[in-house]
This record gives sequence, structure tokens and C-alpha cells, in this order.
Amino acid sequence: MVFADLFFLYFFLPVCLICYFITRSTAIRNAVLVVFSLIFYAWGEPVWVSILIVSSLVDYINGRVIEKHPEGWQAKAALAWSLVFNLGVLFGFKYTAFFVENLNNWFGLGIPVPNIVLPIGISFYTFQTISYTVDCYWGKVKPQKNFGRFLLYVSMFPQLVAGPIVRYSVIGEEINERKTTAKDISDGFSRIILGLGKKVIIANNLSTIVTALFGSASNGYENIKTLSVAGTWLGAILVGLWYYFDFSGCLRLLFRPFRRDRVGSTGSDLLWNSILHSKQTELFNCSENRGSDQLLRLFLRFYAASDVRLYERYDISGLLF
Repeated sequence: MVFADLFFLYFFLPVCLICYFITRSTAIRNAVLVVFSLIFYAWGEPVWVSILIVSSLVDYINGRVIEKHPEGWQAKAALAWSLVFNLGVLFGFKYTAFFVENLNNWFGLGIPVPNIVLPIGISFYTFQTISYTVDCYWGKVKPQKNFGRFLLYVSMFPQLVAGPIVRYSVIGEEINERKTTAKDISDGFSRIILGLGKKVIIANNLSTIVTALFGSASNGYENIKTLSVAGTWLGAILVGLWYYFDFSGCLRLLFRPFRRDRVGSTGSDLLWNSILHSKQTELFNCSENRGSDQLLRLFLRFYAASDVRLYERYDISGLLF
């Protein structure tokens, strides 16, 4: 399921919000978010939900072991097991086929290359659970005693499949208690509308133009052979704009960047914070790893190679965001 999908916008998200706001109990609201997050993740391939739950259970237990034996060998063993298990799972899914292919090429072996499908978001939640165990080991956070709350921390759907990697110290208190105002709901839906405009109206149409100019991957981009130099440059520029508005639009659906000074953004809130946070308590206030300023820097660097004066003469941040 993708955030710009009509099913997500017109059914999944409204039903989730209704179920969330129908009660004032934080425990029930957390349960609603866990259920909908698991449904969201399982929409493409249900079998991978089991890996997410097992990974969460492993590091939940590791955190409890560290809490009971903070100075003993058990804590070190729990930390080591977290690293071995999570990195082993990640390595197995991402690099097994790569190493088998290279072994066959180097030594002339005939080992069948496994066709392993990479679970969506596995890198994000793997390193997220590792960061939790490491923080517990170093005493930076207090281990979560409720597995349901910990599963919410790992599986929360606004950041599950596309990041960012969220430290438990940032989000732990908001899992236990949070408040909501009408203005926050309005701000959240305003960002959703803006993100959809960038993604659907601009990015998708740019994709159609680029495909017409270059062709598609299925035909090996054959059309590029007939393009002039000017046409090739036009296509390259449109590719940059397409990627920018595609990522920017998706981030608008997920993140709510805020600025503390004029230099740059210090972080962001997840979609649920955009919809649900209040002045008293911010819900799921998460660090931003790929926000507006990072995209702007990448965008400017992309074009600086052809026009260095872009950095020196124009302030285009207001036009892009």
C-alpha cells in the first residue's frame, strides 16, 4: 500500500482515524495503531509481517534482559544477540543471492541462486530495533515493559516502509500519553493535500513526459537514441524535477518539518504528529533523516554542476518548498 493510493486516502486512513478517535483511552488508541500498521505492512505480502513481529519480540526481550542484569554478562549477551540476529536477517535477505552469484563466478560452482524477495522496510525497522537495544545497554532509555507499546514503536505505519529510523528516546513518552487539537488535524490534512499535489499532479505527469522522451526500462530506453542534444538535456532536467517532486510529495504526506532558525530544519513530526500533536504534548515527534533541507541540498548540487551561479545568485528555497 502506498500513501498516494486512493484506497489509502479514501478508506484506510479515514477508517483508521475514526477508530482512533472513537475512544479516549491511550491503550486502545495504541492498539488501533498497531492493528492498522500491521494491516498496512501486510497489504503487499502478508508473510513478512511475521519477521517484523519476531524482530520486535527479540529486541523487546533483549531490553528486558538488560533491565534485569544491567551490569552482568547477560546484558552483553543480549546486545550481542541483537546485533547477530538482526544483522543476520538483514544480510540474509539482501546479500545471499549476491554472494552465491559471486561464488559461482569465482570458483565455477553451480550453486542455485536463491530468488529472495526483500521485505519492505526491513532495513529501517532492523536498525531501529538495534538502536533500541544499544540505548538500553548504555542506559540512555528505560526498557519498555509492554510489548504492545514496543510493537507500536517498531511498526507505526507512517515511517515503517520509508523511514526515518526513530530513536526510542525521541518517541517513548508519546507512546504512553498524548493530546490532540483541531488545529493539528487541519495542519495534517493541509500537508496531505500539498503532498498529493506534488506527487500526483506534478511528479506523475513529469514521469509520463520522461517516458515519452527516453522510453522505459522494459525497452532499454531506446528512444534516447533518436533525441537531439537539447532533447537529452531537457529529459535530464525533467528527470531531476520528477525525482524531486516525487520524493518531496511523499515526504509531505509523511513529515511535517519545522524550523528553529533560518539556517535549516532541525527535524520533523510524522504524519500522526501532523494530525494529532498539541502544544502540551507532541505525538510521535521523530527526527528527520530525509526532510526538506536535505532534498534541497541534493537538488541544488544536481544542478550546480551545470550552473554554479545558482548557488551564488538565487535563493530558490521559497519556490521549491
